[in-house]
Amino acid sequence: MRILLTLFFMVFAGYASAGSLARIETYLNTLASAQADFRQYNADGSESHGRLALLRPGRIRFDYADPDTSVVLAAAGALYIYDRAGDPQPEVYPLSRTPFDFLLQRQLDLKTPGLVQSVKPLDGGRILLRAGVPDAPDSGTLDLVFNQSPMQLIAWVLRTEDGSTTLVELDNLVENPELDSHQFTRESITPELGR
Repeated sequence: MRILLTLFFMVFAGYASAGSLARIETYLNTLASAQADFRQYNADGSESHGRLALLRPGRIRFDYADPDTSVVLAAAGALYIYDRAGDPQPEVYPLSRTPFDFLLQRQLDLKTPGLVQSVKPLDGGRILLRAGVPDAPDSGTLDLVFNQSPMQLIAWVLRTEDGSTTLVELDNLVENPELDSHQFTRESITPELGR
């Protein structure tokens, strides 16, 4: 009897995860653009905040508030990290080697082998989806946290290949606003970068 109950709960949990996964996929596929305030908790214990904008496919921008002078931009298949007060040349990483790549696809397929590592219910009617990079499983993971009713992205945790974690909480999320695509260009950060 105990074995039957265990199997029942395993099957039920699988159906619940599949249903949650389908709802998350539908939600993300309807999210063509977004703006939000964010608060970031870094692995070293520091905190920062700012504003983010997302425009799918392929673009996201984090503008950090003072005293931080950073801008993080994903565009043209790359992730750029700028320090407006420092070196005018950004750090550059292939977007496809980061956990953000899947989130910025035109159309998401969360059933892609190796992409979704787990889906778990959390307290307070929230759900967590852990995603990795199928072609680079050691490049880190991205845990997306959603409210379920209504479905809304509220936070994520980025785990890098070295094991450090960064928590980003979203506030004042606006879904599908009209966004100026120019803000997702390198030229929008500092004009001399486009030359």
